[in-house]
Amino acid sequence: MKPIRRSLVVLCLVIIGLGEPIVANPLAIHRESCVVHVDPGTSIQAALDGAPEGGVVCLGAGVWTEHLTITKPVRLQGQGAGHTVLRAEEAGVPVIRISSDEEGAEIYVGHLAIGGGWGEQGVGILGEGRARIKVEACLLVENEGGAWFGGSTEASVTSSRIVRNGTGIVALQYSRVEVERSLVWGNRFDGVWLWGLAHARIVDSIVANNAEGVVLWGVARAAVRRTIIATNTNGGLVLRDAAQLIATENRIVGNGRYGVGVYTQPCADTDEGFFGHIVGAGNVIMGPRAAAVDSGGAVCPAVLAFLMTDAGGELNWNR
Repeated sequence: MKPIRRSLVVLCLVIIGLGEPIVANPLAIHRESCVVHVDPGTSIQAALDGAPEGGVVCLGAGVWTEHLTITKPVRLQGQGAGHTVLRAEEAGVPVIRISSDEEGAEIYVGHLAIGGGWGEQGVGILGEGRARIKVEACLLVENEGGAWFGGSTEASVTSSRIVRNGTGIVALQYSRVEVERSLVWGNRFDGVWLWGLAHARIVDSIVANNAEGVVLWGVARAAVRRTIIATNTNGGLVLRDAAQLIATENRIVGNGRYGVGVYTQPCADTDEGFFGHIVGAGNVIMGPRAAAVDSGGAVCPAVLAFLMTDAGGELNWNR
């Protein structure tokens, strides 16, 4: 089976199973190491505050309406996104804020649903400082933003669904994020937005039905591989400023405007420019659906057609 087909099969299982087919019993591996078991009606924050560094806080099945702040290395684990739910209580407050100035502090959030954040900073997960954050088998749904990472955080989002938020995944400043085997779908604005000096690696994932698929601003960098980027309204992969992209073995189909495009004339009605760098090969890229009103094409500028060849090539406008 070809890699792109194999990835699609795995991701279909993710979609059907609330992002949990990878681990049939999410507590089987770590349950014996739980230092605290929290049941509905009991404060998760109190349990986190009392847990030792490196401790595992295990949540039972149920719904919590609470905002959490995590500032030390700890593992927060539910019983699955279909069973353990954490939802916002107040406007403009992240459902989970992860903030640590301790370099390399590892914080894990897994196997739960996080939703209902609204207003400015009403995001599902907000990462700040210098923490290393792992989000696994989570459902981030109907927040102002799904997962936002800033500062110098290093984050991974694995086997998760980020759906029906304002913006799906945001990486700002010096942050680095890896998205693997995940679904970013139906977000009102960008599926993935990178800005500043942020770096991202997106592999074996689906980014679909957002306003824009993957967007790079500033001097952000992304490597996108074996990912389906489809039916995003205003473009699949969109670059501006001095952004840099490596794109290999992706399927980029049915997006509005262009599958891959840069934010400069004639590709966009703007006075701004693009002076970045694009490298890639082996992609399948198709233009908008025939019914699209604002039809563009597979790529813009046309020289990016090398992205659809086996030999590949590069566009370097930052020289």
